[in-house]
Amino acid sequence: MNLKLSHTLFLLVAVPLFFELLFVGTLYFMLDQVEQERAREAHARDLSKHLNRVHQILLSGIAYSSSATVSGLGDTPRQIGYGDMLNQEFQVIDQLLVGRPDEIREFGRLKARLSATWGEVKHIKERWKEGGYVATREYVEKVKPGFRAISREIDDLMAAEERIEEDSPIKQRKQRELIKGILTGGVVFNIALALFLALYFNRGITRRLDALTDNIRRLGANLPLNKQLTGNDEFAEVDKAFKDMVSRLKKAKEKERAVLDNLRVVLESLPVGILLLKEDGEVEMTNPALATLLAYKEPPVKRNIRDLVYFSDTTGKGTTLRLPTSEEERPWCEAEAIARDGRTVAVELGMRLIDTHDGSRVLVILVDIRQRREIERLKQEFLSMVSHDLRTPLNSFQAFLELVADGIYGELNEAGAKKVSLLESEVERLMRLIQQLLELDRLESGTVSLSLQSHDGASLMRRAVNSVRSLAERRSISLDILETTVAVKADSDKIVQVIVNLLSNAIKFSPDGAVISLSVARHGNLATFKVTDRGRGIPANVQERIFERFKQVKATDASEKGGAGLGLAICKNIVEQHGGKIGVESQEGAGSTFWFKIPIASGGAQSSQESGS
Repeated sequence: MNLKLSHTLFLLVAVPLFFELLFVGTLYFMLDQVEQERAREAHARDLSKHLNRVHQILLSGIAYSSSATVSGLGDTPRQIGYGDMLNQEFQVIDQLLVGRPDEIREFGRLKARLSATWGEVKHIKERWKEGGYVATREYVEKVKPGFRAISREIDDLMAAEERIEEDSPIKQRKQRELIKGILTGGVVFNIALALFLALYFNRGITRRLDALTDNIRRLGANLPLNKQLTGNDEFAEVDKAFKDMVSRLKKAKEKERAVLDNLRVVLESLPVGILLLKEDGEVEMTNPALATLLAYKEPPVKRNIRDLVYFSDTTGKGTTLRLPTSEEERPWCEAEAIARDGRTVAVELGMRLIDTHDGSRVLVILVDIRQRREIERLKQEFLSMVSHDLRTPLNSFQAFLELVADGIYGELNEAGAKKVSLLESEVERLMRLIQQLLELDRLESGTVSLSLQSHDGASLMRRAVNSVRSLAERRSISLDILETTVAVKADSDKIVQVIVNLLSNAIKFSPDGAVISLSVARHGNLATFKVTDRGRGIPANVQERIFERFKQVKATDASEKGGAGLGLAICKNIVEQHGGKIGVESQEGAGSTFWFKIPIASGGAQSSQESGS
């Protein structure tokens, strides 16, 4: 019988309680019987006493009346007192017999006969006067059987009550013994019943608990689970929930295994070296790419990362690797990895402290940057070539064209003058391209230092507007400045260069007679500069890309509008070196708003030089 725990507890309490109540009811009934028997004994004793008193009064009254009659005495107070005493005893007996109809009827008959007999006693005197001794004696003999019958009846009643007095203690003793027996038996029965129920239900509960415990052990040992427990009790529900949980855990484990397998495949297929380190730097796991990178036939586990990698940059040449001590990611940096044959491999290194089920671990990623360094070397050679081998001839060629245009080598016809002017424009474009390439390289290499001071944002915009005003006037374009006093912490020349570049692009792509708006406003700890034009707009899919090198909205912009696509890349680099951000908001056909944000000056104060300009 698989009952719910609530039902089991109810039975464990209700069944003994039921028998306990039955037992208490029985005891109460037996005690009531004992009390009734004691009351019956006391009643019999009192009734016997008063009946005996009636008998004595009757005999004493008859004897006194007879002697008083013979002595010639009349109705004396004593004779009258016997009658009163009889009446008093009758009243007491009547009270004792309340609620006992059979005894009341029997005593009523006896009382009637006693009253009649007592009346006969009163006639003895009359018989004495009428017939003397003989008549009186005859009368006495006549009423004597009645007296004897009354005496016998009284004796019988007294004997019956005396028997009750004798039997009652015996019955009470037997009842007390029975109560003791019932009390002892009830206690023993209740104890036995409680033990039986406890053992019975405990065996069932223990058996089902053992099944649940065994399932837990089987789960830990990866063994098949026991069959489903039957019934609708809590153990069956727990067993069902446990098996459902195990089923879900198996599915989750299978998914986890699949994820781990996929992760293992991904790690094995990644072209970068990955190491998992213990907190002391010991290598716990690597991927095949690392072994290939460092020419190891087997993964270099059990070795320390400090024996494999060291810093060789300008901040600490030859210094050992320092592992992260918090969950923050260490910045990427260049280092030298030591291959198995002792040669060094240039790598870029990133580290992060992670939590695993085995404790804290350090994830290290090594990227082979030998090819990148080679590309940088080639780039530097190219820039050196551009700077020296290309710019010098172009300067000479530009000077020659200027001499030709000035007529040093003779006058040119109209066609020749146009050709020379076109050649001068192309040379200037090439010179600007070279200058932008060199400047962008200096910005990206970090060799350009910024002179950060407090400047008024509106003043910087006015300087930029003055630089492009002639270009705007050629096309009747208005430059509208919405001035707001905001002090920024910036390199004024670099920020003016950014604004000039954004204005030049806005003028280049705006229709003639358009209006270009400039504004600066404070937003928290940043100042936001905006340049808004009414040009053709920029499609959403190229808005991020135009800040990259050599990227333009349309492929024909370089030939139609001029420029090499380096201006916005330079702007982005300058803004980011100021700790800011640059972007664009545009809708195709509705113009564009280029914006950049840089930090405000401490206290929001502007420099005295700028405020006075």
